[in-house]
Amino acid sequence: MENLLDFITTNTIFAFLITVFIFIVTIFLVVRQWIGFSMALLLLVFAIAAGTAVRHYNLLKSYIYLSEEPSQSEFNKQITKVVEDVRMEVSSEKENLHLLMKQVEDLFDQMNQQKIKLQQFIEETTEHFRSEEQKNLEE
Repeated sequence: MENLLDFITTNTIFAFLITVFIFIVTIFLVVRQWIGFSMALLLLVFAIAAGTAVRHYNLLKSYIYLSEEPSQSEFNKQITKVVEDVRMEVSSEKENLHLLMKQVEDLFDQMNQQKIKLQQFIEETTEHFRSEEQKNLEE
């Protein structure tokens, strides 16, 4: 009997069959005009809710018994562990960001040094061409 109950409460096909059965009965009652639109809508919503409840029975069962003290403390432990993991992850990402910023600063320093060297080269080249031009003018 326990195996049958487990099968019924965890099987997706059974949940789907319950939903389809309620849906077919509702359509039959609407076609025969034994119920109105509002009652049909209520039965269709119930069909979806029943199928979902059967499919997620274990989740609903654990949610109902969540108020018990042992599971509540386990839940708090899990939350604490997750928060601590997130803190550690944020800390490591912060360190990685600091290293990245240091590398970017080093790159900017290198670029500035290369800029200074390039400016010196341009000045030397300009001066060289001026001196060459003056020599050519004097001749």
